[in-house]
Amino acid sequence: MTLDLDYGDLAIVDAKMEWTVEPGTYQILIGPSSSDIRLKGKTTIPN
Repeated sequence: MTLDLDYGDLAIVDAKMEWTVEPGTYQILIGPSSSDIRLKGKTTIPN
């Protein structure tokens, strides 16, 4: 399975009220509910 994420899909609003993507490893969890995760993956945003 392939899930295409754009850079902006990981964006948050920072303290300056600007959209930003913080570097680090993000865990992607897919399932019908948070208690029933069926697929897991990771992606890393470099510094």
